[in-house]
Amino acid sequence: CVALKDMIEICKIVGKKKDMKVYQKWLNEMVKNIKKHAWNGEWFTRAFHDNGKPIGVPTDKEGRVFINSQSWAILAGVCDEEQKKKVFKVLDVDLNTKFGQRTLYPPFTKFNPMVGRISVAEPGFAENSGVYCHAVSFKLKADCIAGRGEEVYRGFKKIHPFYNDPDEVRGDPYVFSNCYYGPESLASGEVMHSWLTGTATWMFEILTEWFIGVRGEFDGLVIDPV
Repeated sequence: CVALKDMIEICKIVGKKKDMKVYQKWLNEMVKNIKKHAWNGEWFTRAFHDNGKPIGVPTDKEGRVFINSQSWAILAGVCDEEQKKKVFKVLDVDLNTKFGQRTLYPPFTKFNPMVGRISVAEPGFAENSGVYCHAVSFKLKADCIAGRGEEVYRGFKKIHPFYNDPDEVRGDPYVFSNCYYGPESLASGEVMHSWLTGTATWMFEILTEWFIGVRGEFDGLVIDPV
C-alpha cells in the first residue's frame, strides 16, 4: 500500500494519468482485501497458511497476536479510527514489555508446522516473543503518524541501552542492539547482536523525519514535529 501510494504521487508529478489510475485501482483492491480478510475483529491477522488457515487470531493459544501486522496496517493507512484504537491497545498492552513491544504473544512453546522456525526457538528469544528492536521502530513510526509523540519518546528510551540498567542489558550503552530477550527467557532484558541491526537506520529516519518532523516529500520540504 505504501509503495502504491508513492507511485500514485509520482504519476501525478510526471503526468502519467493512465498509470496513476492503474495504481489507484490496485491500491483500492489491496486495502479492501486487507480489511476483508486480515481484520479479525480485534487486530490484524499475521498471515495465512497455504491451507488457508489464519495465523495470529484471537482463537490461537500461542502466537495469538503479532506486532508487524499491527504497525504496518497503520503505516499503510488501512485502519479506520475504531480499528486504530484497537490496534494501539494491543500494542500498548498485550505486546508491551519493559524493553518495548515483543514480536508476538503468547510465545510458542512447541513446534508449530504452520509457523516453522520461530516456534522452536526458546520462548522470549528473538522472533519468538523477544523484543525485536527493528520491529519496535516500525511501531514508533506508526506512533508518529498517529500523533503519539509521548509514546515515541518513551518507546525510544525503552529500546536504547543507554536508558536501561547496564547490569541487566549487558550491552554497549551507546548503540542499538538487534533485540532484547523477552520476559519468558532466563536471560530476560539482555541484548543480542549490538552493532548488527537495521534499527539504527530506521530510528534515525523516525527521529529526524517524523519525531522532529523535518522531511522531504514529493512537493517540497515539510516541517511537522510530532
